[in-house]
Amino acid sequence: MPRPAPVSASAKGDASTEAIRVVRAKIDAHLYDQALADLKGMLEHDSTSANAAGAYLLVGTIYERQQRPQDAMATYVELKTKFRASPSAAEATYRLGELTMASKRDDRERAAIALFDEGRDTRAEKSVGTALDRSEGGARGTREDARHRSAARRVSSCRAGVVSNNR
Repeated sequence: MPRPAPVSASAKGDASTEAIRVVRAKIDAHLYDQALADLKGMLEHDSTSANAAGAYLLVGTIYERQQRPQDAMATYVELKTKFRASPSAAEATYRLGELTMASKRDDRERAAIALFDEGRDTRAEKSVGTALDRSEGGARGTREDARHRSAARRVSSCRAGVVSNNR
């Protein structure tokens, strides 16, 4: 019986790109459990593909939409650890900061500020991802820009509070 021809790297990339497109459609249809199962299967099969960092980001997004902030935070930490230099890692750092601000941690403001500062340090890499998002999704980039400006305002107000509390 003949063996199937090996799948080229570009064909694997095309398959994972198509899988991500299908997952995004499922997320848009609020089929979170199905999208999550697809993403986890994709990551188990090939966690090093070009789309793996984006897949982790989508997993975290689904957890957030399911009101599972601890799972989302764990996913973002894993993404940041595995794909430190990717634009998705910069976005994960920002989202982790947002979730930290909303958490019940005693040190949430300081921890969130540290995360936002870390995200700012990788902003150049993130801006590449935002430009790609704009070309793919139109308004999504604009919403993310507004979220980042909003976070910057909150960080400024937190810093003012931290400074005044230290005096």
